[in-house]
Amino acid sequence: MATCKVHGYIVDGSENPIPGIKINFFPAALPAVNSSTGKGIYPISLNCVTSSTGYFSIDLIVNTDFIAVINSFGLKQKIRIPNESSKNLFELTGMYTSGDPTPSDPGSSETNW
Repeated sequence: MATCKVHGYIVDGSENPIPGIKINFFPAALPAVNSSTGKGIYPISLNCVTSSTGYFSIDLIVNTDFIAVINSFGLKQKIRIPNESSKNLFELTGMYTSGDPTPSDPGSSETNW
């Protein structure tokens, strides 16, 4: 079965890594069926945890819908695993931003929010 490495980093507002954050993935439909192969997927939770650098990754079956859950973030969202070798989780959730997502100094006339 083909898999896609779903990955990302979790950091705080100062870009410091946050280790130990648990990320859960549950099949979105029960019974879950891979649309490419027609094979049923046993409904278990798949988990990964951020490393000391804040990085996480997990191999998930392509063309399958999962619910991604990061309780400490308040994230619970359905995602479809693409037929690619790897993909950033936050791109799949639509939370992905480019550039600096941090607000500028409130005393400054420039803001980026």
